[in-house]
Amino acid sequence: MLQWVRFLLLVSLVELCIVVNAATVEERPQVFVSVFNNAGVDAATVLLAENMASRIYQEAGFSIIWQNCVTQQQPKADGCVRILDSRHLVLHIEHQPRTLDADIYGVAFLGQDGLGVYCDVFYDRVAKLHHAGKASEATILGIVAAHELGHLLLGSHAHAPIGIMRPQLQAKDFWAPGLGGITLSLQQTRRISDRLARKQAERSSKQHTASLRTFV
Repeated sequence: MLQWVRFLLLVSLVELCIVVNAATVEERPQVFVSVFNNAGVDAATVLLAENMASRIYQEAGFSIIWQNCVTQQQPKADGCVRILDSRHLVLHIEHQPRTLDADIYGVAFLGQDGLGVYCDVFYDRVAKLHHAGKASEATILGIVAAHELGHLLLGSHAHAPIGIMRPQLQAKDFWAPGLGGITLSLQQTRRISDRLARKQAERSSKQHTASLRTFV
């Protein structure tokens, strides 16, 4: 009887943990990323890369919602909602760029105001790094994607001496990404949170204003 009670208690604790974790995920600030796989990367690799990038941002308290979009290589993919702002970003997986240095694996496009919604990751260079024995394609692709998304979320002057936003990542960051070398700092986390909160407040204000106009 005592063993049965212990079993029920254990099950209850597990269920409670699952509920708490689910609630925590729902309460995290959300970032929506539309992915255009123009390089025709294997869908399983893209999914693993997205999971890799998600884990980096989950450690900082954010949740990324991925939307894999229609491309010529994947005509059956789901369509995307084309809303573009600081919470709705676009990631293109492209082939080899023609004009950038060989050690550049991605680029984020920011305006003069330091804001942007588009970034590219260069698959051919990711594959080359993979074949050099650095790590799996998915791991490298996910880490590079997380870095470029960081530029969009942080804005200008996003590089930092430590963490995922270092200008140059080292081989160990790809081999052992769980060692803490690819995280966001507390200052970066607060900076992103403030930007997302401002955007959400602006959206709520506009919706409230539109609702009032409806009843005028």
